[in-house]
Amino acid sequence: MSSNKKVFKNTFILYFRGGVTLLIGLYSSRILLKSLGVEDFGIYNVVGGIVGLFSFLHYSLSDSTTRFLNLSINDSFGNFNKVFNSSLVLHFILAFLILVLSETIGLWFFYNKMNIPNNRVDIAFWVYQFSVIASIISILQVPYDSAILSKEKIDVYAYISVLESFLKLFITFVISYIEIDRLFSYSLLLLILYFIIRLVYQIYCRLKIPETKFAFNYDSKVIKDMFVFFSWIIFGNLSVITFYQGVNLLQNMFFGAVINASIAIGNQIKGSMDTVAGNFLTAIRPRIYNAYIKGEIDELRNLLYDSSRFSFLLICFISIPIYFNVDTVLVLWLGSVPNYSNIFIKMLIITMIINSCFYSLSTIIHAIGKLFIFSSITGFFYILGVLLTYYFLKSGYPPTTPYFVQILLSLLIGLSNLLIVRYYIKELTILKFFAKVILRIFIIFLISFLGCKFIGGYFYKNNVYITAILQIVFNTSIILIIGLNNAERNMVKNKLLSKLSNKTLE
Repeated sequence: MSSNKKVFKNTFILYFRGGVTLLIGLYSSRILLKSLGVEDFGIYNVVGGIVGLFSFLHYSLSDSTTRFLNLSINDSFGNFNKVFNSSLVLHFILAFLILVLSETIGLWFFYNKMNIPNNRVDIAFWVYQFSVIASIISILQVPYDSAILSKEKIDVYAYISVLESFLKLFITFVISYIEIDRLFSYSLLLLILYFIIRLVYQIYCRLKIPETKFAFNYDSKVIKDMFVFFSWIIFGNLSVITFYQGVNLLQNMFFGAVINASIAIGNQIKGSMDTVAGNFLTAIRPRIYNAYIKGEIDELRNLLYDSSRFSFLLICFISIPIYFNVDTVLVLWLGSVPNYSNIFIKMLIITMIINSCFYSLSTIIHAIGKLFIFSSITGFFYILGVLLTYYFLKSGYPPTTPYFVQILLSLLIGLSNLLIVRYYIKELTILKFFAKVILRIFIIFLISFLGCKFIGGYFYKNNVYITAILQIVFNTSIILIIGLNNAERNMVKNKLLSKLSNKTLE
């Protein structure tokens, strides 16, 4: 029970972080679109979007480094300082490789394949350079992120993230008043921000986690094991990066920079909702690692069922109301809405709902440590996705086509991850996973979706805002009544009553 309360507390803290960063991010996008204009906003997304793509790699590497640090805490894999310093060395090597590739193959692609207006090529070049440096800084930050998470100092992680979001909002306001080229200024200021946040993480770790002090304290076996593990992580994630950035570039090649603005809007919503599910997994991930390390298979199985269900519920809670009110949300958020934004967001929501059912499987695969099959299959599917997208777009299909491909990939990768987990852990049967997770999730989704659709069709003509409120209330009720069991409902109720009681006493 004490462990459950700790997970609940950490999840609550991360949701505070997620809610603040979501609101700030959405508001910042509105100001940024207005300040840069649709074309420059699209250019930043396709050129400067490398930062967002490598942030995906950042979180995956952080997950992997956290695994090894957790092993060291449980005395299964060297000492903490040795593992930390080994990870620092490996991340420096990775950062160097990214720099070399970005300044060779990346630059060639920038000048020869990207569809950028002639009068913006020089500025776009600097945006690219700033983004490469920011990505390197992000990679070098990973060991410090992982140290904080492995020690379960979730509140510190949340506060630094909120600070970063407020500073990004400040930058967005500042560029509205800058006379120098705004796209250039925004990219440069973001680079400075990433450097500052990197220093904040490092200073905190130096002061509060003394084991993170750099020293030539590493073991060749530790480095070898981490290198093999990281290699497969990087391979798998490069295939993901290849898919998302490749599709973004293909959209740019076939439809121009303006379409990238619509993609950026969709990705902003997707990133915000992915953060919601990621918050819960960040809180529960150390428990999954520890359960596997200690051989507690029954605990691991229950964690898989519960975390898969909760990931879905958290995505469902916000995504279904957005799905049915996407046009209203976009107008309130952006004012002027780029073409295709609404349909892109709807299709991304479908993708995220599918992904949410299988999120925890990849964490268990990381805990097992056998990544060859996992990364190979994932890489194959994502590279296939790029090839299919190119074929369809070249054949004259519309800009929505890549999102249909993405939905298909989500299903295939999720099912393949389930098969991999079943292969290594016989107790986690496919039939039980479908019975305890997929079937229950499908029933909840069906009731929630059809109910919100009915409410929208019946009340929409009267008042769009009342309709949205009714849909949120209905969706929340379904999640509480069907999605949670009695113990979980009581825990939520007691926590809320405790918070209200404390506020009253104050």
